[in-house]
Amino acid sequence: MRTCLLAALAAISLTACAGTFKQQEAPASPTTGSGGAGRVPDAGRSLSPAGAALIEESQRQRRAGQTAQASATLERALRIEPEHPAVWQELGQLRLEEGNFAQAEQMGRKALSLSPAGSLAQSYAQQLIADAQRAQQR
Repeated sequence: MRTCLLAALAAISLTACAGTFKQQEAPASPTTGSGGAGRVPDAGRSLSPAGAALIEESQRQRRAGQTAQASATLERALRIEPEHPAVWQELGQLRLEEGNFAQAEQMGRKALSLSPAGSLAQSYAQQLIADAQRAQQR
């Protein structure tokens, strides 16, 4: 699973550098487990170069243990891309890692509401919600 996540991170990083995200079909069974750092789901439309750069920066900050900076970076990304599920997904994943499970669930629900039906973004949002609920023992 770790290898799959690393491969996905590499593919996403290359895609983000190009500034385009293409819609993909959701897998038959979405990837499970928490620790989705680096999972930037496709959302059916392009993420702006500024939004993509901010998501990448927040991921670097998270890997370096700088969660406060990563949060601030994602808040900036939200001001640029408030209707893109990838930003909400990333912020929700960060909240999950911080132990703020209720907020992580809310962010997952927002990402889900913005995700195209049958997209990878929808699968990731559903997984974030499930992880947050499991952490809250619901």
